[in-house]
Amino acid sequence: MKGVSSVEISPDAWFVASGDHGGDVWIWDLVAGKCFKQYDLKKMSDFENPYTTSLAFNPNEFCLAVANSDKIIWYFDLESGDLINKSYADVHPIYKI
Repeated sequence: MKGVSSVEISPDAWFVASGDHGGDVWIWDLVAGKCFKQYDLKKMSDFENPYTTSLAFNPNEFCLAVANSDKIIWYFDLESGDLINKSYADVHPIYKI
């Protein structure tokens, strides 16, 4: 982990997502007390050193939105671990979602 830059708690308070300045995102299961998913966004991004700027859990589905300094919001299905979609900002990095 290269300096935590963003943290978000799921609406049910069972999970915590954390992102860092190195482009990694971890999903922590608070009941089990361990990390159960990790995403390496620097491998997925065209940006040289993307860092996580904001995280948001979907309150109705087990999904996570991750904003990065690469001007992209990444959407992940946390059950399957798959990337669902991504959105692009036109000009500036996204700092809050």
